[in-house]
Amino acid sequence: MYKIIKFSLLHTSLAICALMQPQVFISQLYANQDYFTRGLESKKNGDWQGALKIWWSAHYKLDKLGKVDPRIGIAFIELATEMKAQEYYNNASEIYLWGFSKPGMFEFPKTVKEEIDRLSPLLGEEAQATWQQTAKQQSLEICFYLRKFWLEKDSRPATRGNERLIEHWVRIAYARKHFGKNRNGVYGCDARGTIYVKYGQPGKKHKGMLGSSSASELELMRWVANLRARRKIKTEDLNPEYEMWIYNTLGTEEHSVFLFANRFGTGSFGLVEGVESLIPKKQSIYQIMYYAELSLFNPIFRERYFELEEIWNHQQMARERGQPSGHYIRVLRTIFYANKNNDRINPNYKFANLDNSDYEDLFGKIDIITHNIRLLDQKNQPRLAIIALSYPKFKPRKVSARSKKSLEIPDYHLKHALIIRNESLEEIDRVEDLVPKGMDNISVFMVNHLQANNHYSVSSEAIGYYADSIAEGDRFSEEKNRLYAIGKTFFKTRKPLAANLDSLELSDWVLGVNFPSENYKSHLPFPLVPAKQVSKQDPLQVYCEIYHLQKDAGGTAHYTLEFGISKLDKKGRLDNKAEKVSVVYNFDVPDQTRKEHISIDLKKLKPGLYEFFGKVTDKVSGQEKTRKKKITILK
Repeated sequence: MYKIIKFSLLHTSLAICALMQPQVFISQLYANQDYFTRGLESKKNGDWQGALKIWWSAHYKLDKLGKVDPRIGIAFIELATEMKAQEYYNNASEIYLWGFSKPGMFEFPKTVKEEIDRLSPLLGEEAQATWQQTAKQQSLEICFYLRKFWLEKDSRPATRGNERLIEHWVRIAYARKHFGKNRNGVYGCDARGTIYVKYGQPGKKHKGMLGSSSASELELMRWVANLRARRKIKTEDLNPEYEMWIYNTLGTEEHSVFLFANRFGTGSFGLVEGVESLIPKKQSIYQIMYYAELSLFNPIFRERYFELEEIWNHQQMARERGQPSGHYIRVLRTIFYANKNNDRINPNYKFANLDNSDYEDLFGKIDIITHNIRLLDQKNQPRLAIIALSYPKFKPRKVSARSKKSLEIPDYHLKHALIIRNESLEEIDRVEDLVPKGMDNISVFMVNHLQANNHYSVSSEAIGYYADSIAEGDRFSEEKNRLYAIGKTFFKTRKPLAANLDSLELSDWVLGVNFPSENYKSHLPFPLVPAKQVSKQDPLQVYCEIYHLQKDAGGTAHYTLEFGISKLDKKGRLDNKAEKVSVVYNFDVPDQTRKEHISIDLKKLKPGLYEFFGKVTDKVSGQEKTRKKKITILK
């Protein structure tokens, strides 16, 4: 009876607290629940889907309280990818990024540090140092770094899920399962797992025990005639286990080769700089034996083997003639250290891409060029005109029996998506555009321009279509149609134009070429097609808008418009030796806002990079405004 009364009094007290301070009560109630541990218990009991549901529910409840738990985000995406539960991948992307979105993440400093360690292989050395230092100081900048990293890695920004983030964790799950010679790496696997997480499966793999192949045996017999000496060498050879991975496309001219081995046959299995690091006591016979075996797999090792073979041949001939061979021993020693040094600064490692996505390799690439022009609208409000031009590069199609055109361009729709995020990388606006036929893959986005530091992304997708989707008025279902090519680009803009009526203002210059057809006039907001490169045979079209001109006592505005074009040198500096073109116009008009469209003949200019400049001077107020823009002139 006593226990029952005590229980009732406790709940009565809690109820009173809840009525008096509901937010505080709810906050304390949720704070006392460890959702992360509850999910782990469910996972341990074999209910992995239950664990995911607990964590997904927890992220909503904690978010309402302004809290985050990065442990939950990581555990969710880790478990979903480990179980290959694709139906949870979109949620996994969302909950992972949520876990690193608020200051509360620093309540779990170990989790934050471990995640930065996992991302370090995908960062450059400078970024690694910056991230580590920022996290150590518990600066909120680390939230921005991490979220920006994955947002800009996202293969298809317009979709809900982050394909590259999911691919990253799918690779981690695979690496932990298949590369477990040790667990020394940041992903809980050996060094092969680290390279796999960065680049995916290599184009080729070779493995074995160095010094044990027939190629190695042959080299030993060629250069060591004495049977007893050969036996001694074989006995002392530690036969290090090795595995060689060769990648074809990591952003370098030559193949990228990664050599894994257990140094001297007894050390921990990991990534080694080169063959010389596996040779005990710098013994040259092992050097040519190992290179003979590896030469079968890659030109780099083949070239080194031929160099060694030549020296060994000269040494053997010297001995047969009774001449001293010490010179060749010194040459072999020099080659040993030269190879070791070259491997230490291997450009195929230094200049290789920091990571590679297999997902993006499935599709063709789309190059996107954007033109971002600051304007003021009719209500004098800052606007941003974003012109996106896409150039799809389709992957070759399989040659059919009916057609030999393997590079035939497929029928496709082009879809652009503009996503705007604030300084905290929270999405504040999204606009999509299905590009009309005959518009050369150009989209125009007119958006409010209220902040200077917004983060803008433009994605482009070329999607094939079927006849039944055309019958629905160009609407299509992505599930019914094939994705041919993808592309993305990111940018920031300068501060918005000033809306102060007393301050002279000038839009950004729009440079380009004439309309190729009448269709463009209704589609584009300017009397030209924006371009960053123009032919010298075509007149350069220039457009700008002038705002807030002051009028004299008679109600007339007076201003001058000076514009010119100057050549830049290879470093992007003004070339003082090159000819400069400059023209000044005087205007007397009744309006305070003007739109100017000018045509410039480029035939006398040499091809190269130029800077276009334009200056407006209000003769009534004496105010000036100057804008500059770069343009490349082609032959």
